Amino acid sequence: TDDDLLWYSLSVLTHMYSIRGELPAALEMIQRSLAAADRRGDPQYRAASLGELARYRTLSGEWSQAEEALNEAASCVDADDPIIGFIEVVRGQLDLWRGDTKNLKGRLSRVVESSAATGNVDRQVSATLLLAEVEILAGRPEDAVIRLQGLANRSGFSEDEPGYGMCLALVLITLGRLDDAALIIEQLTTLAIEDALKLPLTDLSRLRALALAGHGRWDEAQTAAQESLALARAMSIPYKEGQALVVLGRTR
Repeated sequence: TDDDLLWYSLSVLTHMYSIRGELPAALEMIQRSLAAADRRGDPQYRAASLGELARYRTLSGEWSQAEEALNEAASCVDADDPIIGFIEVVRGQLDLWRGDTKNLKGRLSRVVESSAATGNVDRQVSATLLLAEVEILAGRPEDAVIRLQGLANRSGFSEDEPGYGMCLALVLITLGRLDDAALIIEQLTTLAIEDALKLPLTDLSRLRALALAGHGRWDEAQTAAQESLALARAMSIPYKEGQALVVLGRTR
């Protein structure tokens, strides 16, 4: 139907605007997709749109509203509905940013298993990258490497996935392999600049600052951290602003 086509188109546009850091435009697409889902009367469509709304609220720092959207999304479908995996990935990102990691590994591991069983590579990638971040934050970079290696060996997975490259770079920085990390960061930054992808550029500038600081190149590290901070502030993403400020503090 026309609403089916409209909903899918709006979903694609939501992702495009989000990764480009154009969050007000992304929110407009989400609101329109919710209206299309309601006209369609499809609970899966509504749950997916609410999941996107929760992801937007997570980025914008409206974490209580993000949780409300996730709870509503989960209530739209049965507990074994495939869309629950997507909802759990968004919830995982929210919980990771809030520092609420209790039971997070178990929940995300179940998403990885179910996604692998159904062949949903994108969802498996998203959940695995979050799990790798959990390992890094817990001081277990070697475990993060194991998770990333398992992902790289997965059929249908491309190592060109930006999230994978950024997570791998962070692991390498943590392990002291600064030159290897810098090479990945440089390659991804070139691609992100070409496509005007401001959201990953925020993280890439921060990662570059960490790698430069590891080499004692403090002035360059400070400049990179300031670039990350400026991008985060321009997009109004408080969590990424905080991440950049932490790194900036280390370079002074």
